[in-house]
Amino acid sequence: MKQAALRPESYTKKVALVLQGGGALGSYQAGVYEALASSDYKPDWVAGISIGAINAALIAGNSPEMRVEKLREFWRTITTSAIWPVRISDLANGAGLPFDLLTLAPRLLEALGAGE
Repeated sequence: MKQAALRPESYTKKVALVLQGGGALGSYQAGVYEALASSDYKPDWVAGISIGAINAALIAGNSPEMRVEKLREFWRTITTSAIWPVRISDLANGAGLPFDLLTLAPRLLEALGAGE
C-alpha cells in the first residue's frame, strides 16, 4: 500500500469528510475513512446523508481506535452474498420481503453502538 503524504506543520486547515447517500457507495466510504485514518489527514469533522450519515455516526460515535473496526463490523453485518428469493417485480406487486425488518433493526442499532 502506498504511504500517505505527511501533513506539513504549516497546514492549519481543518479536514472535513462529507459522505453522500447511495447504498453500495457506503462500503467504499468505509474504505476511504480507513485510508484517511491511517494518514496525517484524519478528518476533524464528519457529516453525511442516508448511508453516509450511518457511516458518519459510526465514525463520530466511536473512539478513534475503534472506528475502523466498528465500520467493518457494521458492513459485515448488513451485507450478504445470499440471492434474494423474491424478484424485484414481485416486491412491487405486494410480495413480502425475504427478511423481517423487526429482527434486522436491533442488529443495525447494535452495530451503530446504540445499545451501549
